[in-house]
Amino acid sequence: MRVFILILAFMLICFSHPATAAEKGIGYVKNVNEPASIERNKTSIPAKPGDKLFQNDVVVTGKGGSMGAILRDNSIIACGSNSRLVLSEFSFNPAENKLSSTFQMLRGTMTYLSGLIGIRDSKAVKFTTPTAVCGLRGTHLAISVEGD
Repeated sequence: MRVFILILAFMLICFSHPATAAEKGIGYVKNVNEPASIERNKTSIPAKPGDKLFQNDVVVTGKGGSMGAILRDNSIIACGSNSRLVLSEFSFNPAENKLSSTFQMLRGTMTYLSGLIGIRDSKAVKFTTPTAVCGLRGTHLAISVEGD
């Protein structure tokens, strides 16, 4: 019986390794003015400071709402009222020179202050809107997209 328990404990330790890179998230919510939420896997979660953000999350703010976030490379994103921003792709591994971030601004307003990805390789940061694509050529950017 002891051997069985030891084997079971060993298997639990080996196969329940905490936090892969994806589980660490790509950033976190810094501040929120409601209404604001995070859409993840077709589920809407009311946003609150400290919430982790993951690749493919959608930041959604309602009328009068706003949300600020800090990404792992120390980029700062702030979405204004009635906004919808998709955190499409984010890769930050300087040791392997894997640096890229792509965002889709579907509606509303947002500002972006570049972190290490944009500082090291401005071409690795890209924003798309329903009608345009914007690359980062500095450290600060603001986008406004009219829409539903």
